[in-house]
Amino acid sequence: MFASPALEMIFTAIGRSMKQEVPDSNKRKAALDRAKKYLIDHLADETLTVDHVTGAHAISVRTLSRLSAETGVTPMGWLHTQRLGRAFSMLAEWRTTSVTEAAFSCGFSDLSNFSCAFKRAFGRSRNSVLAAKSG
Repeated sequence: MFASPALEMIFTAIGRSMKQEVPDSNKRKAALDRAKKYLIDHLADETLTVDHVTGAHAISVRTLSRLSAETGVTPMGWLHTQRLGRAFSMLAEWRTTSVTEAAFSCGFSDLSNFSCAFKRAFGRSRNSVLAAKSG
């Protein structure tokens, strides 16, 4: 699952380092920005895949991998970070007091996975974010 995007990023990075000039950088940035907007617009969709993104923008998975390799993160890795950030904001700003609601509305379907990812990303439990606001 993760090997293919990782290999794509490595091959793209090697290819980029061999080239002196990067043509159409504005077009590439615009394409990546469109893909990121699509990911944000569909953040709550737990079934979202790279194929959905590429299908919506008529680009290949390889092209999207090359575009994202320049940022050093895969599209789904970027989406994961965005989901965690939105869930944190929802809890910290009291837009919800339900950890379950925050997780599900940000595209997580497994609360255990969400809990571990949240703690890894922010260094504290998701419940501690709520406790900090109420204390």
